[in-house]
Amino acid sequence: MIKSKEAMSAILEKARSESVQHQLKMIQLAELMEDLDINRFEYITEDGREVVSYAKHTFQLQDDLRTLKVFREKE
Repeated sequence: MIKSKEAMSAILEKARSESVQHQLKMIQLAELMEDLDINRFEYITEDGREVVSYAKHTFQLQDDLRTLKVFREKE
């Protein structure tokens, strides 16, 4: 249990700072991904290339950057 008000304030400030930094990283990454012009997508496993797709692709990161979704756009 946290014993002092100062310690609690320090913990809360650290959590806020990390949350803000995380949000800024997500925004920067989203902006970078919007500017990309990806026309080839590869899914590679230990067996080599499993999927190769030649087309325009867009991406989304979700679930606090734990999920990458790849969308092949219609030609």
